Order: sequence, then C-alpha cells, then structure tokens
Amino acid sequence: MGKFDYKQKFSFALPKVKVDTKASKKERVAAKTKLVKAHQAGVKAVEDKIGFALDKAVRSKTWVWRDGATRDIVDTGKLLRSRQLKVQYLQTKAVIGIQYTAPYATLVHYGGAIQPYGNRNAATVLIPARPWIDAIFEGSYGIEKFDLSKPYNAAFKAAFK
Repeated sequence: MGKFDYKQKFSFALPKVKVDTKASKKERVAAKTKLVKAHQAGVKAVEDKIGFALDKAVRSKTWVWRDGATRDIVDTGKLLRSRQLKVQYLQTKAVIGIQYTAPYATLVHYGGAIQPYGNRNAATVLIPARPWIDAIFEGSYGIEKFDLSKPYNAAFKAAFK
C-alpha cells in the first residue's frame, strides 16, 4: 500500500443457525457446510454489487468542486481503475476490504490543500472532500445508500435452499 492509498474494511458475521440436538454428527457437519457455502455466496454477491455502487458514486455528478459547481470525480480514470476489493474469510466472519491505490485517493476522499507541482511560490489550492465510499454507506452527498443486506440475503437464501 502506497503512502496515499485509501482503504476501508467492513465485515459480515457468519449467521447463527440452531441444529437439532438429535441430529447426527454427519447431519450437523452437512448443515454447517451448507451454511458456510451460503455465507460465501452472500459475500460474493455483495462484492459484485459494491463495485458497481462505488463506480456509480465516483461517476456521480453531485460532487461540489472548488468553484461551487458540481461534477464527477473522474479526470483521467486512474482513481476509478485503482479500486481493489479483497475478501478475507475468517472462522466466524468475512471481511471485504475496499482499497484505492491511486496516489491521490486519500486527497480526493478527504480533501486537503496542495502546492501545485510542489512549487512553494504558487498559491495553495484547496481540494474539497469527495468521500464517495462513505457516501454509499451513509446515503449522503446525493448518493443512494448501498444496502448490503439485499444482495447478501438474496444470494444466501438461494444457496441455502
């Protein structure tokens, strides 16, 4: 991870399911295996859908720029292409990490002040925050809230049947 990467994680706990105490060991193992596979299917569905939601937020024309006008965040497309989603399955949960590796990802997300081209004689330029990742989880900045439970539950139910 570079000096200015932006990274965020969120997790999904493995659902708790009660298995009949009269069930055999083979039946309990089969139920747990089915539960884990359904959980993985749910997390995979979220991973697939969240990429679309993030791209849509970056391309949204709702972000305020320095002059007060609104526009999207895309200039060259490098930030958009630098998105990486990584899933890690742990014993009791799955964690999805969102990372943008463009060298200016944190600056775009949180905003800040820069000296153009490192020239100390140039006027400082203020870059407004455009927190597209926070926006999809909060439903803010004119971005629709991404409902993690919809794709997860649909895929989980389909796989668990």
